[in-house]
Amino acid sequence: MFIGIISAFIGVEIYRFTQVKGIKITMPAAVPPAVARSFESLTPTVIIILGVSTITMWLGIDVHSIVGNLIKPLVNATDTLPSTLLIIFLIMFFWSFGIHGDSVVSSLARPIWLILLDQNTAAIASGQAATHIGVEPFLQWFVHIGGSGATLGLAILFCVKAKSKYGKTLGRTTILPSVFNINEPMIFGAPIVLNPMLLIPFIVIPLVLATIAWIATALHWVNCAVTVAPWTFPGPIGAYLACGGDWRAALLNVILILISVIMYYPFFKMYDDKMVAEEKAQEQ
Repeated sequence: MFIGIISAFIGVEIYRFTQVKGIKITMPAAVPPAVARSFESLTPTVIIILGVSTITMWLGIDVHSIVGNLIKPLVNATDTLPSTLLIIFLIMFFWSFGIHGDSVVSSLARPIWLILLDQNTAAIASGQAATHIGVEPFLQWFVHIGGSGATLGLAILFCVKAKSKYGKTLGRTTILPSVFNINEPMIFGAPIVLNPMLLIPFIVIPLVLATIAWIATALHWVNCAVTVAPWTFPGPIGAYLACGGDWRAALLNVILILISVIMYYPFFKMYDDKMVAEEKAQEQ
């Protein structure tokens, strides 16, 4: 993955350099633009192919091993509970201001997550046990249950326990999307964004769920994730598939949903009571 990213940067820079410096094959004005651009791209293509071939084939330099050794400390550091909690906190922090935390933070961590997940998959394929806990499916099925912030628990409360008219409507509207891990209607509908009353559990609950799930996995009560299940699957199904058909993963997912419901409840109750009071004031 890293080699692909680096190669893309180098290829673009070489193309830009040849264009800026005029190092290209220029065709007469009568030649159609599409054909002319094809000839212009020949020069950077030749430079890239010859350059890469010289490094990897003729000089015999193992670029993959070099990059792998350079990022190995970063990969090892990512697969720890403190780093996982930091990643989760940053995701929640960005969401608190209405910024898609997953898109910002996960896009940076995903190359490392994929390396760790690939090593888990390779271990299972060779008959060994997967050992890396801090992979993306771990966050997907044991932390972001119902979406970032584990808001499925909050959606259940709004759907079942809300007394305010707005809360009941919000619950009916958000419960089904939350089951399939789509929680923008909840984040912006409650709203959670810039709402101190709901932001506290929104940030804290994922950290608690991650710690519980990490301990359960480290104690081998649940298998490590070995594959990526479609993120729109309901939680227990996705957890079951991601952990290689481990029914305990599905059970852990259900337990974590119940924990999120319990932890969200006091904050939900305060917020729902506040909305009830506001609705009564408007009616008078």
